[in-house]
Amino acid sequence: MQSDCYSLGMVIYEVLSGQAPFAPHKGSIVIRKVLEGERPARPQGDRGKLFTDAIWGLLELCWKPLPDNRISVGAVLQGLERKPPRLGPGPVAGGSREPKEKLEVLIRAPSKDHSDPITEGNEAKGA
Repeated sequence: MQSDCYSLGMVIYEVLSGQAPFAPHKGSIVIRKVLEGERPARPQGDRGKLFTDAIWGLLELCWKPLPDNRISVGAVLQGLERKPPRLGPGPVAGGSREPKEKLEVLIRAPSKDHSDPITEGNEAKGA
């Protein structure tokens, strides 16, 4: 089964911009925008400095209207590894870690033994 990457694209948008997609709108307004096929605007200025053309292109592929036309999660990972955003020094809104570090935690290549480092050990805890 292949995972759909629409939400992954939105999470990447939020990590790189420091704000939720469609901010400052919330709740039913965001739901309406999504259902009408609207996508977040490309951030400009300081909020947009990490959105290279390559990264923005990946996000647009994640947000194609029909799920069958969207890029795979694996292809997103490959695209991020090939064209990483240029990162400057300094903290990210809400924390001290750089966006690239957050993306590496969020999107990991599978280990050689195919274990999942995020869920590994949580099975015993009932997670």
